[in-house]
This record gives sequence, structure tokens and C-alpha cells, in this order.
Amino acid sequence: GMGGAAFLYELKSKRRVDVTPANVFAQDAEWSRDTIQIFFTNHEKAPVICRVFWDGSGYKRVRAGSALVVGE
Repeated sequence: GMGGAAFLYELKSKRRVDVTPANVFAQDAEWSRDTIQIFFTNHEKAPVICRVFWDGSGYKRVRAGSALVVGE
């Protein structure tokens, strides 16, 4: 299917907040156990596992691969 941004949807304000950079093709997004970080697979070129904080800051490539199981 189509990929795209990982986003949060605030129910109270009905506001959608994109947490991944615009050029990122995010799939398989998963919350970390501490619910502060979101891990996802970025399919820009080769699949790479990335991390971003819940507020969209701290974007970082973690390692090559896809479908990270949180807690590995």
C-alpha cells in the first residue's frame, strides 16, 4: 500500500501532527515501551530503521533493515 508520514492525531483538538520528516517514506511505525519514541522503517532507498521522538524531534537512523521489533 501507500506509505507516507507517521503522524499523531490529537483527539481533543482534532489536529494532525506529522512526526516524520517530509521526505521520509515511513512504514511499520511502532511506539517504544516508554511511549516517548516512535520507531519506523524508512523506505527512501534501502530499508532503514529510524527513530523519532513523539513531538517530531530527534530524527535518527538507527540501523539498516526493516520491521524492528521494539525491545530487541
